[in-house]
Order: sequence, then structure tokens, then C-alpha cells
Amino acid sequence: MHEQISTPIVIYEDNQGCIELVRDSKFSYKTKHIDTKYKHIRDLVQNGDILCEYCPTEEMVADLLTKPLSAAKHEYFRSKCNVV
Repeated sequence: MHEQISTPIVIYEDNQGCIELVRDSKFSYKTKHIDTKYKHIRDLVQNGDILCEYCPTEEMVADLLTKPLSAAKHEYFRSKCNVV
């Protein structure tokens, strides 16, 4: 799309291990299975193009579209998205 972005894109993540993996360039035997294309995210973070921030699971609005939820959670997330 070739659009210039002046501020980093924020990606909210509820997996703290994932956030550490993206922020830290250390490799171990536990992470050797991760493919190179996934390491591209690390480059984007280091370049300041994206930010990975922690969001508690209870506040992860994306779960509305990705997981089966109880009626109460569904209603809560739906209201957070301003969907009537």
C-alpha cells in the first residue's frame, strides 16, 4: 500500500512469552523451531515500526472474534467494540 506511517502500530498480546520472544534477540533450544518469517516481527519491533504491548486476557477484545465466549463476556466485548 506504500503508506508512510509516522507512529508505530501497536499490537496487543496476552501472551507474555511471545512479547519477550519478540523483544529479546536471544535464541535457545526452546525457540529454534520458530521459522524465519516469524522473526520478521522482531525486526519490525527493533526498527520501531510496531510495538507489542501486554493486554490481560480479560481485556482482549479480539477474543470476541476468535474464541467461544460466555454470554457475559460476549456482551462485554461487544460493548467495548461499540457494536449494537
